[in-house]
Amino acid sequence: LVTLHYLLGCLYNDRKDRSILFWKSMPVSEWQEVLCKLAVAAIAAPLVYVAVSMVTQVLQVFLAMLLVWRMDGSATEMVLSRVEFVPLFLNQLGGILVWVLYSLPVYAWFMLASAAAKRSPFLLAVAIPIGIVIAERLLFGTSYFLYAAGNHLPRHVDGSDAASMGIYRIGPIWSELNILSMVLGMAVAAAFLVGAVWLRKHRFET
Repeated sequence: LVTLHYLLGCLYNDRKDRSILFWKSMPVSEWQEVLCKLAVAAIAAPLVYVAVSMVTQVLQVFLAMLLVWRMDGSATEMVLSRVEFVPLFLNQLGGILVWVLYSLPVYAWFMLASAAAKRSPFLLAVAIPIGIVIAERLLFGTSYFLYAAGNHLPRHVDGSDAASMGIYRIGPIWSELNILSMVLGMAVAAAFLVGAVWLRKHRFET
């Protein structure tokens, strides 16, 4: 939610507070600005999330060891020997990586809405997809767009019994991932980013 909120405001707020004029005076291109803002959401934020997640889980392990030790048990044998830290860490990274790759079209769409909106980026980002869903349903009686968009919402995509909110006890099952859907989503994300860059370059009034 924090990431999506950031994406909705990252280009809109620059126009609203006129700080876009400062960025246009810097020796950087619009592509660099847009990709840098995307990197904050797609790389920096997930890494912070994984770091906090791992620290929290390690603290839980030490708390469990302390409780076992206070009960005169063997903390090393009963707790520490049962936790595989390296696979756990790799599962976290793999899970978040797949999550981000699947979610790129949504991230890029929110950036496009942020670049295009005159008043409310959120309203624009939500109203257009809802309109497409309703129009498809009324005209063709199908829900292909809703299904396709749902596949790329930020969520678990590994098919495991891992807990929610990005805590991956079991890493992604790579052989079961829909690679075609991921690649098509990345292509759509690229198109949205092109649109965001164009708007950033040719239109910056509030």
